[in-house]
Amino acid sequence: MQKLFEEFKPISAEQWKAQIVADLKGADYDKSLVWNTLEGFKVQPYYRNEDLKQWPVSQLKPNQFPYLRGHKSNKNQWLVRQTFELKKDLDGHAAIDACNASILDGLMRGVDSVNIKIDSQAIQSQAEFDRLLRGIQLTAIELNIENKGANADLISMLVNFLQQQKIDKQLVTGSFNIDPLAWITTEGFCEHNTIEQAYGRLTELILFAKEHLPKFQILSINTRIFSNAGASSVQEIGYGLAMAQNYISELSVKVPIDILLQSIRFNIGVSSNYFMEIAKVRALRYLWSKLGEAWGAQAESTQVWIHAENSLWNKTIFDPYVNMLRVTTESMSAVIGGVDSLTVLPYDAIYRATNEQSERAARNTQIILKEEAYFDKVADPAGGSYYIENLSQSIIEHAWKLLLKVDDMGGYFKSLEQGLVQSDIHELAQQRDMNIATRKEIFLGTNQYPNAAEQMNTQIDKRANVSKKPANKIQTLRQYRGAEAFENIRIEVEQHAKTPKVLMLTFGSPTMRRARSQFASNFFACAAYQIFDHNGFKTVAEGVQYAKEINADIVVMCSEDDAYPEMVQSLSSEQKSEFIWVIAGYPKDQIEMLQLSGIEHFIHIKSNVLAQLSQFNRLILK
Repeated sequence: MQKLFEEFKPISAEQWKAQIVADLKGADYDKSLVWNTLEGFKVQPYYRNEDLKQWPVSQLKPNQFPYLRGHKSNKNQWLVRQTFELKKDLDGHAAIDACNASILDGLMRGVDSVNIKIDSQAIQSQAEFDRLLRGIQLTAIELNIENKGANADLISMLVNFLQQQKIDKQLVTGSFNIDPLAWITTEGFCEHNTIEQAYGRLTELILFAKEHLPKFQILSINTRIFSNAGASSVQEIGYGLAMAQNYISELSVKVPIDILLQSIRFNIGVSSNYFMEIAKVRALRYLWSKLGEAWGAQAESTQVWIHAENSLWNKTIFDPYVNMLRVTTESMSAVIGGVDSLTVLPYDAIYRATNEQSERAARNTQIILKEEAYFDKVADPAGGSYYIENLSQSIIEHAWKLLLKVDDMGGYFKSLEQGLVQSDIHELAQQRDMNIATRKEIFLGTNQYPNAAEQMNTQIDKRANVSKKPANKIQTLRQYRGAEAFENIRIEVEQHAKTPKVLMLTFGSPTMRRARSQFASNFFACAAYQIFDHNGFKTVAEGVQYAKEINADIVVMCSEDDAYPEMVQSLSSEQKSEFIWVIAGYPKDQIEMLQLSGIEHFIHIKSNVLAQLSQFNRLILK
């Protein structure tokens, strides 16, 4: 019996491309179809099996060195992590019992990895630490602790707790998120006076933990600080590996390389570039294994533990429920890529204290991916995808080049001192900021399709988190969100006594006036201006009269290009000075004449929306 596909002759890549070029009818192939990524490499419009011939590692099975496909043989299990914060109140007391109750509640609702973020000096005694862990079955979960000021004390307290409770130390897993280089990068200083002192303390803690907490990772590489600064996937992985290389070169003098590698985990950020983020996780595993191999470590010691957390950079205050969609696709990327644990960010975490509803939605995102989507059933489901394999290879090549570049400059800390890390990421972040300002990169509900009636200023938690930082010569890497500039414009409008009013003066062709009024309405809604649309005025004078009646601040002419000169000429000098006149579109053949007639503002698809809205705010909110 003849097989179906034997009826079809094989087609070469050259034949595919020739047909595509013919279909483009003269359009440039590279400009039309090849994607120039922020990561610095090109992505082709299609890939085929032969694209993997130069990439033999993709043919390996899961749990085979260099672990591109992960270290899980037949399933894709990951831990559901939730962060619980222990802070001091205004009187200086920590709500230890309340935090303990929240942890126990989370464990009953699907959490199997607990992350306790402890405020500086919130735990001051062994008794308080014991209360914090009361009733928690440490052998059934993973325990992670974050604290910048008293890590040594907390590690000792945990060891004492295990001994008092007679818990087998071999059955307790977790981490202490100690990362002096990350603290210096984002804050300009670390908990020790010098980086050399930090390295010395880290050495002591790793050796102590190896004896008393053998299943704990003490040192973390927090690459999410790069993601939260607007870095690309290549920059996040490349600089993260450079940080790790810096630690290894300093600590391996006294700590055996296998023990050292087993004491390290990566905390990465995961953003919304769906396939790129899948490839990023796979690339990190591969590169870490190859780096460990270069240092002479055994293969098993190069199996990296990767924890992922949703990046803050692309989250928004306005239309915050869209954040739930963002974290869902990001979480899919993380688990398909094969992370070992995942924290899903509650949708409201960036602007207020999270509540029971938002925390439940975050937990259930992971539970649905496990229990309903079955993402935990297959190891490396992305393996063999021509596209993802090629993305993985490209990230590996470019991140490794970045690592070598930093190494040639003396390592991560030296590059940080010289400002090279900061300037490199800042340059890319500026490019992304411009893409957001011009709406080449869309933040749904913020710079595109906003809900102008939404009021968020009163919902934002304005409690200042003030900390005095000692002077330091190292420039910090700015942690920010891409939507902040647009949000600041809206918040400025909300806080002002007057809400600007915008009239769409629709005239002429029904098709063009409608299309342009919709565009302009969406444009000004990004600043939460009050929009007055209209089905169409019979004359410009009728539109001007209506603008006076509603006391408009801005009048937007919405019509076809050829109608604009006549519309502008029909206006008196008094009418031109009474409102801010804007033309929807860019009639290039009439621009000079319109400007000479007194029209200064044009909004169109190539506009810098952010810059123009900022200008309108300055003109109106005086």
